Amino acid sequence: MEIKRRLVSDRVLIPYDTSKPTRLYVDSSPVGTQATICQQHELDGNLYWRPVNHTSRAWTPPEAKYAQIERESNGILTGMYMNKMYTSGGHIEVVTDHEPLLSAYSDSSNLKQLRVDRHRTKLLPFQYNLTHEPGKDTPCDYGSRHPPKSDFTLQEIDDWCIEVGDDIYVNRVIEDTLPCAITIDMIKKEIANDKEMKLLCECISTQNKRRVKKI
Repeated sequence: MEIKRRLVSDRVLIPYDTSKPTRLYVDSSPVGTQATICQQHELDGNLYWRPVNHTSRAWTPPEAKYAQIERESNGILTGMYMNKMYTSGGHIEVVTDHEPLLSAYSDSSNLKQLRVDRHRTKLLPFQYNLTHEPGKDTPCDYGSRHPPKSDFTLQEIDDWCIEVGDDIYVNRVIEDTLPCAITIDMIKKEIANDKEMKLLCECISTQNKRRVKKI
């Protein structure tokens, strides 16, 4: 009886069913991330989310240095691509325990971080919405803190959107060198240093003076 009870429990993996609602639970720690595909099933009149697949991986050295919101966002990206056979072609409810991600993913008027923006761009092929549940309810906590150690192949790096440093370096250079906004003083300074723009300004000023004299 105990074996039967465990085999039908919500901890045992079940086959994927295209007709059932699907969730992707994600969690990220300083060392790695885990994602779990679950589907909704009814048992004895009650609804349960039962696991279909578990995936987990360690961060690369550059990824491990991300801020926590960037790691959580990268966990969503990783989970969607590592489970692409389940997440492609249908709507997915992505469940995170990191509440600040909800506004970063839903409100385009908010200022975003470059890495989070890049993750959202890479997720454009998928149909999903992001929801929040407390960390105590996630099935991914242990796997995110104890990911398998692995030397990723080039194919895995490409398929799972693993960030190894090249694009991170380019984006860091852009982030560090570009100003947050171009001010009027900066425009005046650049115009003063440009011969053609300086000449244009003098011509406009001279023309305006002539008009004033005629009036």
